[in-house]
Amino acid sequence: MVELEKAACLANDQISRRNDSEQRLDRQRMGTTLVMGLIRAHELYITHVGDSRAYWITRYGCHQVTLDDDVASREVRLGYCTYPQALQQPGSGSLVQALGMSASSLLYPNVQRLMLDEDSVFLLCSDGLSDGDRVEEYWETEILPLLEGKTDVETVSKRLVEIGNTQNGHDNVTVGLIYVQVTPSPASSPALSEQWSEIPYPSPTAPVGAQVSQPAAAEPVLSGITTQILSAQPKTPRLLLLGIGALLGIAGLLGFLFWWSGTKQAIVPEASPSATPPRSPTASASPRVTPLRIGSWVQLNPRNPALLPPLVLLSEPLTPASNPIPGALLSPTASNSPRAIGTIPDAAVLEVISKRGTAQQGQWVQFRVCSIPITELDPSLVPGQEGWIREPAISAWVAPIAQATVVQQGACRKTPSPPASP
Repeated sequence: MVELEKAACLANDQISRRNDSEQRLDRQRMGTTLVMGLIRAHELYITHVGDSRAYWITRYGCHQVTLDDDVASREVRLGYCTYPQALQQPGSGSLVQALGMSASSLLYPNVQRLMLDEDSVFLLCSDGLSDGDRVEEYWETEILPLLEGKTDVETVSKRLVEIGNTQNGHDNVTVGLIYVQVTPSPASSPALSEQWSEIPYPSPTAPVGAQVSQPAAAEPVLSGITTQILSAQPKTPRLLLLGIGALLGIAGLLGFLFWWSGTKQAIVPEASPSATPPRSPTASASPRVTPLRIGSWVQLNPRNPALLPPLVLLSEPLTPASNPIPGALLSPTASNSPRAIGTIPDAAVLEVISKRGTAQQGQWVQFRVCSIPITELDPSLVPGQEGWIREPAISAWVAPIAQATVVQQGACRKTPSPPASP
């Protein structure tokens, strides 16, 4: 599994270095998704990055093995909403990771191990086929006949590409099929009943003329000691008496311990109420935060998208009127709620424009998006957009930039004014 992760990271670095050498920025950067399978004996390893999927088809059903690396799937995995609700949010189809977008230190390939115990077909495809639930719609009529021996792999793959082009058509279609046939292995040794049947049994009566070898009889040794044969006595009464004695001993020990604990409680006085109170637990050290000054540049540090909630820019700060319950989630349908502009991706460069808030309501910071690593053709944020976010929610995840480069400044770059004419 580690080798598959290294292979995905190596491909990511190759594409990323090519983008950097050609000075590709934002939407000009090349990127791709990945899904691949590796068979080792009776095991299949599936690796994927992005929204390319793997399906496991048997005679009993079709199961989606992978989970898309997009914003909608992340919201559902973190428990924020259901999948239909997540699809209604802006930028729900934006990828949270893909090959070639950034360095391998920000990439988290997904690797799974599956045990092969029955005839199966594994479908590896891009979103050009999986969009619109086309696989769930056509697997019984197009892929199941392959398991029944009514068609072949080449015919099925061509038919799936045709379905993706005619039914979806908005994206390219890539299809890969892995046909697994499981055959039972022969038994390494005969059954136990067969082994016993091969053992010859001695005949009770030897036929006439047969020579049967008999072991030599030992000569009796006479002894002058008189041997007395005692009748076997049943051992049940003795074992019963031992068991009853053990139970009585355990009962006596438990009674003594109970009596001793009661006597000890009566002798020892109760602790006085004026005893020293327990120490309060020490507060955990707060995370290191970065002071956000107006006009400064900051960059969002890498964050694990599977464990941490997204950082969303709002059109205006929250007020008690727009969010009367502290800590409540923002309702996208409320008329007085600020509008969500988009999610800030990792490695995005931001400029602090202004700050607003009080000690009761909390401090809010307004950012301008300078440059972001592009993840899809339709990202949720574009350079130049401005939005608000609560300062404690982002200050621990950004790093200050002392002197931003031209690429980092992006849409926030100040164009020098021409010199005044004499």
